[in-house]
Amino acid sequence: MRIPLRLLIIATLAITMAAGVTADVPPLLNYQGHLADSLGVSLDTTMDITFVIYDDTLGSTALWGETHNGVEVISGAFHILLGSINPLTPAVLDGSLRSMTLQLGSGPESDPPMPIVSVAYAYR
Repeated sequence: MRIPLRLLIIATLAITMAAGVTADVPPLLNYQGHLADSLGVSLDTTMDITFVIYDDTLGSTALWGETHNGVEVISGAFHILLGSINPLTPAVLDGSLRSMTLQLGSGPESDPPMPIVSVAYAYR
């Protein structure tokens, strides 16, 4: 039985493309936040924001951290890619319970630390 050349080329391309696909998890976390003043008015500013990930919900041992300088906050909204300055290693987010704090400018760290939780389809 002779396979048409066109079908053979398509099959070869499909296999080659599938072989190049990997299931690596990107080493970045998207973080979005909203900043407002004590009256609830959204801020428009630029500030440095520091993030720290801890080994538990009490903030006992810092595992990772990075500072994003000059973050633009527009109508209170900002977004940052965590791990874009100091890479997130597999050991930091290994499935164990973790928490995170942030520090705005020279202010104090947020307290209590926020638990890092999964989204529904991350379990698959």
